[in-house]
Amino acid sequence: MSPVSPAHLAARRAQLLKAARTCFARNGFHATSMQEVLSEARMSPGGAYRYFPSKEALVAAIATETLTEVSAALKALSEDGSTPGPDDMVTAVTSTIERLDALHDTAKLEIQVWAEAQRSPLLAEQFARAFADVERFMTEQVETYQGRGLIERGVPAGHIARVLIGLVHGFMVQRTLLQADTAQFRDGLRALVAGPGRAPDPPPG
Repeated sequence: MSPVSPAHLAARRAQLLKAARTCFARNGFHATSMQEVLSEARMSPGGAYRYFPSKEALVAAIATETLTEVSAALKALSEDGSTPGPDDMVTAVTSTIERLDALHDTAKLEIQVWAEAQRSPLLAEQFARAFADVERFMTEQVETYQGRGLIERGVPAGHIARVLIGLVHGFMVQRTLLQADTAQFRDGLRALVAGPGRAPDPPPG
C-alpha cells in the first residue's frame, strides 16, 4: 500500500473539522454525537479517529485554530520590523474574527468552547496554551506603547493586555447574542486604545 501524502492527510483533517463546526454550530457540543460529525463529513470511524480520538479533541482543535489565526494576524503586522499601532491591532483582531465568523460561525463556537473548558481539563489546557501566545504578543505591544507614553505606565503591561483581550471576547459575545455591528464596536474600541488627545480614525467610506 502506497503511503498517504501529507496533503491528503491535511485535507481529510480539514474536512472533519469543517463537519464538526457545522454540527456544533447547529446543535451545540453536547447535543452532537461523534456519529453525526462523521456522517456530515462522510467519513468512517476508522478514518476519523486517526485525526481526532474523541469529540473533545475536535472541540480543542477548533478552539486552538481560532486563537492561532488571531495570533498570526497580529504577528503579520510586525513582519516588516515595525511596531503596529493600537488601531492596527484592533482592526486586525476584529477583521480576523469577522472573517472566521462568516466562514465557520466562529464567535458562536468559541462561546461554547469557553463553557466546555470549565469541565474539560484537556480543553482548558489547550485553550490556555493558545491564549498565552496572543497574550504574550499583546503584552509586548503594550510595553512598547507605554515606552512611547501612549498608555499609562503605572499599570503592568500584562494587566492591560488582558483587558484588551477581554474587550475582544466581549465583541464575540455581542456579535453572537446581539448581532452587534462590527464597525461600531471597532470604532469604540479604537477610541479607547487611541490614547488621550488622539481621535480614532474615521470609518472607511
